[in-house]
Amino acid sequence: MVFSIEMVFLSSVFTTGNGMIASLRKIGEETMPIQDLSAGKTTYRWLAKIARSGPDWFLGSVQGRGNFGAWMVHLADGFRNVDFLLRFEGATDPWQRSRIVGEKVSELRKSFAKLTSEANAELAKRSETELRSGMELLSKDKRAIMDLLVAVDP
Repeated sequence: MVFSIEMVFLSSVFTTGNGMIASLRKIGEETMPIQDLSAGKTTYRWLAKIARSGPDWFLGSVQGRGNFGAWMVHLADGFRNVDFLLRFEGATDPWQRSRIVGEKVSELRKSFAKLTSEANAELAKRSETELRSGMELLSKDKRAIMDLLVAVDP
């Protein structure tokens, strides 16, 4: 059985940097495997979901997205740790996997809180770069598909 991690972020993430809740779920439409977690992909999914929530909430969220991006880079880097992945993949019991992820998130949360503002800004910059690169690749893929459709069905 494959599990993934889904991050739910409360509005306090933009003011205090706290309010993150992680839960393990079976892979479905709304989750992504822990091995595929990336700051760019997660930021895109987050922005797409809040865009549907309403204009006021969306604007406030976009203004504070640097902190969210910094957290996602920190989280994704932490989940790419070889020791963590070996422990996670080696666990067969879902409750044990949940405990392993929870411990890692707690450890990462504490280390994220200790980051300097310069380190936080650097992580936010990395997140923005990854998001822009991913969006650029998606745009190129969309153009290529549209060109193929025009060629096949003029």
